[in-house]
Amino acid sequence: RDGIVMASDRSELSFPESQAHGTGSVTNMVNKIRIDSSGRFAWAFSGGKPGLLAASYLERKFELSIADADLKRILRECGDLGWENGASGAGNSTVVLTDGKNKNILRAILAYKSTMVSEIEDGRYFTGQDYSKAPFFPSRFYSEQMSVAELAVLASYAVVMAGELDPLLIAGLDVVIYHDSVGRFDFADVDSYQAGRKR
Repeated sequence: RDGIVMASDRSELSFPESQAHGTGSVTNMVNKIRIDSSGRFAWAFSGGKPGLLAASYLERKFELSIADADLKRILRECGDLGWENGASGAGNSTVVLTDGKNKNILRAILAYKSTMVSEIEDGRYFTGQDYSKAPFFPSRFYSEQMSVAELAVLASYAVVMAGELDPLLIAGLDVVIYHDSVGRFDFADVDSYQAGRKR
């Protein structure tokens, strides 16, 4: 009722492109959420290298400023470029862009020269590990009457629980909150949201 919340894990799992490069995997902890300099927009990526690249290209576009009418086109172009420069086979990469001022959520599903951008209509969106049971909690308990303080707890719980269910692929937590009263996204201190996970 008083803003927007975006939450993400921090785990980035990398595999070799082919057996010729070796076997095994490596996990890095990275921030998947970005905020533009005005604080009006926040975006996050999921999936592999194409999503990371698309999110980075979008950050550069925001540094130059983007007109509202161009948002979908720029997001599509960044998605196409991210896929072109980062794909090494089939994959599932997504960038989600949120406009705090206008309360819009745009989703870009990346593909070679055919990134698809859609506006999310029900005010909430899940991406990444689509088969996880963790989104049950916000799906079941979310209400438009929640404050961002309440919603941040619920969104964080979903991410933390996803990590409990699959610690190989999901770990860490970042949360950004857009307070209508402040008019910008800011990173939240996630220590209190992760407290229940510590044993």
